[in-house]
Amino acid sequence: MTQLQGFFEKNFTLSPDYCGASARMSPLAVFTMFQAIAAEHAERIGVGGAAMARRGAFWLTLHSRVDFFPVARSGAGG
Repeated sequence: MTQLQGFFEKNFTLSPDYCGASARMSPLAVFTMFQAIAAEHAERIGVGGAAMARRGAFWLTLHSRVDFFPVARSGAGG
């Protein structure tokens, strides 16, 4: 794990419950992982759930846009 100013990185081992039979992560699994990473990062920088509650504040997501692109494939005949 690397921690630099304004940067947070976390290594994950993907277990089978994050992926379907196609060995690809579902959107739900991706968002679950993003939320876990964001929560850990917030705790480390002092704005996690407990810290916010002590201030009488909370996090609220107002708008998110996520675009999923098709998986790139090699070879002819696509």
